[in-house]
Amino acid sequence: MKPYYRPVPSDVSNLFKTALYKNEKEFEHPWHYHPEYELTYILKSQGVRYVGNSIENYSEGDLVLLGSNLPHCWVYTPDQKQPPSSLVVYLNEEFLDKTWMQSCEFDAIRKLLELSNKGIKFDQATALRLKKRCFELLQLSSIDKLMLLLEILRELTKTPEYH
Repeated sequence: MKPYYRPVPSDVSNLFKTALYKNEKEFEHPWHYHPEYELTYILKSQGVRYVGNSIENYSEGDLVLLGSNLPHCWVYTPDQKQPPSSLVVYLNEEFLDKTWMQSCEFDAIRKLLELSNKGIKFDQATALRLKKRCFELLQLSSIDKLMLLLEILRELTKTPEYH
């Protein structure tokens, strides 16, 4: 099946957007892609995750980083007692700005985002350690939000526990 293009609604920032999808009847978007990188934390739900040519089960606490234009979808198991919810950070494809992201200071983050072109699932311990910080992204002012996002990405570059 061919994925469809799904634009991510714009936000105050041109660099990234944070969204909390809560109490959905199901994950709304079937097999799709968009130019934004996507960091998804599954808060409640289980089912099957399709990313590129990978098919895996997913469950509460999963943390996944998807590359730009990588087709994906989460298929929710409908017999659950609670509807699915997730926290998603969309990074504009221009987040890899040629000026500062190409500098040696951001080398590890740039490599992480390049690696995400096939999708990255982080281990449960890493996801749990970052859960509170991911929620903080919903409440902070613009500059504080950007600083925290960079800290989260830096933390993800440090973990060897992913596939």
